[in-house]
Amino acid sequence: MTLARGLVARGPGVQRWVGGLRAARDALEYLKTLGGWVRAPGEAGWPHALARGAGRPAVLAGRGSFPEGPALAIVGTRGSSPEGDALAGDLAAAWVASGGWVVSGGARGIDAAAHRSVLASGGRTVVVAGTGLGHPFPRNHQSLFRRIEEAGAVVSEYPPTFSGRSWSFLDRNRIIAGIAEAVVVVEAPPRSGALNTARFALKCGKKVLTVPGNPADPRSAGARSLLDRGASPLRGPEDLPVCHEAPGPLPAEDRSRRPPQDPVERRVLEALVVDGDGGGWHLDEIGRRLALDPGTLSTVLLELELEGFVEALGGGRFRRIPGGQ
Repeated sequence: MTLARGLVARGPGVQRWVGGLRAARDALEYLKTLGGWVRAPGEAGWPHALARGAGRPAVLAGRGSFPEGPALAIVGTRGSSPEGDALAGDLAAAWVASGGWVVSGGARGIDAAAHRSVLASGGRTVVVAGTGLGHPFPRNHQSLFRRIEEAGAVVSEYPPTFSGRSWSFLDRNRIIAGIAEAVVVVEAPPRSGALNTARFALKCGKKVLTVPGNPADPRSAGARSLLDRGASPLRGPEDLPVCHEAPGPLPAEDRSRRPPQDPVERRVLEALVVDGDGGGWHLDEIGRRLALDPGTLSTVLLELELEGFVEALGGGRFRRIPGGQ
């Protein structure tokens, strides 16, 4: 079976790649011109920590290669302070020096500060992109991404022609959390996407550390709020967890589910009626039906996915898991 036919055969989980066999072939041909690869769970080079669990992508495309050893996610706001950038850099350098590598989203601010520090330290780092490989974002980070590909990888679950949407940058955060052994949030306002990464990691039982920051600085308000959710405070490299040689065992999947208690979560779950072809409902469709803004809806869908009630099919589409309350 050709790779294109294999993508089609995988069904709704890779609908972002396929509109049929021709679309899959076109995407793969374009990816080849970019010098990229595509892998599925269980294949050689697939990250160990993404072997199973909520939010696992159906495929990953990339350039470069995944490093060996444990990953630390360092995330935060695009509008970071010089002090926040410096701390992100110190944390990244310390983790690399202890034998690990760093994963982040390649965005301006905290993400870029962490990636650049790793490169300066001679370490390895990975970007999980919210766009396809043919549309690097931010555009002024193209040279940074090329350097990262030489010292790690830039990966995406989207086809190379995908230019990105607001939901896709939130969607990719679950992959950053899934890859990492622990997640560090340096600076994050209350509506920062970095908080989605941290919340997903907490739900998966992973260690989350957050920098309390200045109480008067709104860039730290969201990061401080994680302390009430089970995150640990972090003030410097000395507070980082021990860098193990290999990731620990993945947490067992919990099948003892109670119906959602949050009224908005219940509304969303009730709206995800079983569809005939298994293709699910798009984020925009759900938002229009329930009059919910994309940010709130994305957060609710992520919570439902983590609880095992909803499955993300890719391309902004979701479906209710059969048998879900």
